[in-house]
Order: sequence, then C-alpha cells, then structure tokens
Amino acid sequence: MQLVIDLYFVIMVLFYTFVLTTVFSSMYVERRTTSDYMAMTTQEPLVYFFLIPCIDEDQVIQETVTRLCSFNFDGQVIVIDDGSTDRTADCVRQVKDARVSLHQRQLPNAQQGKGEALNDALQLVLATCQEQQLAPERVVIGVLDADAYLSNNALDAVAKSFYFEGSTAVQLRVKMKAPFKNALQVAQDAEFFTINNYDQIARKLFQSVGLSGNGQFFRLKPILDRIGKRPWGRALLDDYELTLKLMIKHLKVDYVADAYVYQEALFSIPRLIKQRSRWVQGNLDCLKYVKPLWKEGHLRKSQWVSILYFLTQPYLNLVSDSVIIILFSDMIYRFVTVPNTNWLNSGLLLLGVFGASLVLGVIFTLNYRKTLRHFHEDVPPKRHLMVLPLFVSYMYVILFFSIILAFYRKLMKQNDWIKTKRN
Repeated sequence: MQLVIDLYFVIMVLFYTFVLTTVFSSMYVERRTTSDYMAMTTQEPLVYFFLIPCIDEDQVIQETVTRLCSFNFDGQVIVIDDGSTDRTADCVRQVKDARVSLHQRQLPNAQQGKGEALNDALQLVLATCQEQQLAPERVVIGVLDADAYLSNNALDAVAKSFYFEGSTAVQLRVKMKAPFKNALQVAQDAEFFTINNYDQIARKLFQSVGLSGNGQFFRLKPILDRIGKRPWGRALLDDYELTLKLMIKHLKVDYVADAYVYQEALFSIPRLIKQRSRWVQGNLDCLKYVKPLWKEGHLRKSQWVSILYFLTQPYLNLVSDSVIIILFSDMIYRFVTVPNTNWLNSGLLLLGVFGASLVLGVIFTLNYRKTLRHFHEDVPPKRHLMVLPLFVSYMYVILFFSIILAFYRKLMKQNDWIKTKRN
C-alpha cells in the first residue's frame, strides 16, 4: 500500500507542477504596435477555404454555414457530407450563397474517419486553385465542426498570426455555446475557455501548440511543400496527429487567445464519456510519432516535455485514478471489516488530495467568471457556478470510464469513429 501512495504522490507532484507552470505562463500577453496593424493592410488578401466535415448534422449545419457566410471573405465553404442519412445535404442547399458548395461522399468510401473526409475535400480545393489560378501562398484552409461559428474578430486574428508570427498553422481558442442547460455544460465551457486556454498559452511559450479539430487554420503552400496533398492521417485524434506532422517538418503552430470558435457542449455524462473515449484512443494512436520526432532531433527539451506529457496523459490518468480507487477501497475495507485498525491515514490522504483539487477548482471557477465578463460573454447562473468547482476538480472521476473504454477499444482494434449525437 505504501508503494501505491508513493506512486500517487509522484503523479500528483508532476500534475500540480504542470498546472502551476501553465497558470504562470498564461500571464504572458502579446502586444502589437500600430505599425503592425498598418503593415497588414499592405499584404495581399488571403483566400479562405473552409472545410466542414459532417455526418447526420441536419440539426445544426444550416445555421453554421449561414453564420460563416455572414463574414466578408474571398473563398469557399465546402461542406463534406460524409454519408449522411438525414437531411444534411438539403439543409446545405438551402443556403443561397455562391461561396457554398456541397461535397457528398457515398458508402463504402464514406465514413472512414474525419481525416479521410478532409483529405478528399482538399483535392477539390487544389483543383479549384488550379482552375482559378490561385497562388497557394494566398490560400488558407480552415476546419470547422458542423456546430461551429466564429467570433467576429476570428479571421482578422488568423490573418495577423500568419502575417506577423510566420506561422504555418493557427488554432483559435474554443468556447462552448450559451445558454447552458446544466452544470455539466458549464464545466465543459470552463474546461475549454479557461483551463485549456492556459494550457495552450503555455504550449505557445514552449513552441508546442496543439491543433484542435475545430477552429484550425493553415496556409496551403507550406503544407503542400513539406507534408503533401493528404496531410491528415487516420488517427482518431486527427488534429493532434497533424500537429505532430507539423513539428516533424519544423513548421510553426500558433495559438490565438483573443478570438475563438464556438461549439456545442454535451449535456449528458454518457455522451461525454463516449466523446472523450474517442479522444483518448486518438491520443494512443499518436504515440507512433514519438520515434519520428526523436529521429529529427531538432525539438527543444520544453517541446519534448509538453509532447510527452500530452501523449502519456491516458496512462497517467489511468494510474492515478486506479490509485484513488485502491486507496478509497482500502479505507472502506478497513473501516467495515476491522473497526479498530488505523484507517485514518488513508482517509486523511484522500481528504488532502480531494481538498487540493477543490482549491484548484475554486481558482479556475473564479477565473472563468472573470474571463467571461472580460469578453462580454454570458455568465452562467449562480446555481451552476456554485457546483462548478466540483465538476472542474473531479471530472477525472467521470472520465475514468472513457479511459477504460478507449484502452479496451484499442486492444480490440476497434478503430471506427465514435460519433456523439447532438443534444
């Protein structure tokens, strides 16, 4: 039992060290001068191709495309209907904008994963560029989920990153759509808008920003030159797989914190477990890139720390959650079967762990509320904010089941795409 306690202590020290490093790193704020903004107006305008892969998304796709078309941009919106059986295609056709096109994939070629759908649509982009004689240097590829829409300043923020940071790819901050039905949705918003934001800012300083599946952009030419015409792989975490490919090829990924992409939060725990199990399994898929990255030999130590921490999270979470279960079970067993035994030590250790997590939950909740006000976003009701520290602190208890499911599917070689239903 002492070995279990020592192991858990080491994991917790590593975790809290990473959390504190992330929080302090988030204090870094970029500042641009007036001359920077003036310089951007002299650049040749970018041409945007938005790729929106979807399966059975008739509940949300029309609003997503309509909102996107409200932006003033040159380019196209390509909706990839990946073998839908509902009215997704009809909903897209109802959007009367010349920039919108529908690309329908049929079984058995359809539903082979998000990466395959995106690679297929990219061939359409390349054909259009050739037909319209568009220089790849001007072309930007944006990837959005079927339920996504952008903040008003998103395209300006992306352009600034490309012009001034020398970036190949840019990831926007992620925000859940309000209003929220329950505290679980609020917890997801706090996770993405606040906690993940800290994480990405720290990664930016470590030069290891990770792309998300929603709100990612990249310039076409360096991707074609260094990665090829089919940049996405078949990992269930296709966004981070592309991130690692970019790192292997020495291509810079930037993160924008003051512009974001909205998406829906899941309102039920079973759907959340299902979604996160796909992410965990995709994380396991990406471990195969560690060897190519090591062979390249150009990564900084800080980049390696960030990458290895991310890729080993499923294992660390599995071990730490298992240790908690063991300690809790041991405490209950001692209390029930041997009343006079000293079970107090295990109880105090668990209380200390839960208490430390709760403190972090309170800090993140207060910061989340402050951040919402700063960006003039709706603040959730007090009843949700009151329980939010519990969700933020102990979400790992819920997600333990997603880890188990992911490892089971990996061992059984079940690599099909687990799609979560809309609310």
